Amino acid sequence: MAEENANGPEPVIEEQYENSDYSNTFFGVLRSLRNNGEYCDFALEVGGEIIHAHRVALGIASPYFAAMFKSNMNENLEGSMKLEWQDLNAVKAIVEYIYSGKITITEENVQETLELIMDDHLSVKFEDNAYKATINWIKHNVDERKVHIPQLLRHIRFPYVRSRLLTEYVINESLLRNDQQCNQFLNETLN
Repeated sequence: MAEENANGPEPVIEEQYENSDYSNTFFGVLRSLRNNGEYCDFALEVGGEIIHAHRVALGIASPYFAAMFKSNMNENLEGSMKLEWQDLNAVKAIVEYIYSGKITITEENVQETLELIMDDHLSVKFEDNAYKATINWIKHNVDERKVHIPQLLRHIRFPYVRSRLLTEYVINESLLRNDQQCNQFLNETLN
């Protein structure tokens, strides 16, 4: 039997441990579950194809879905939603982004993907993501894509971009500062 301290039992020391890779593992498993169609409880119908998803993932990523899942809307009750006028590949890209934090934007899907990001039905919580996706896509092939900057920036709702991103990145982005049209647009938007 263990000896007790003369003043009573020794105090229990609490220690907290953190798995630094927990969120990556968690989302990796969630993505795998979706890819395998396991525990999916919602379907997006696009162009005759069904994309299975988890309500919790859609609700976390999109204020629209969060509100819908709290209501008695038909889509919520039926467990599916038809997106009749949306581009299938763009919706797939957005759903993949919700589960992985990564999005593939191509010359073919850039317009549709950005429109979906701006769509209140599928919007992600932070407008920052729309800005980052746009800039990263342009930087992938600056010479050919920089002509699209002014048009694409008009789809980003800068008042909803977090102030830290605005002050540290957006106003300092050379692609934007060096383009007269973008510079003017940002001045109008941010003032």
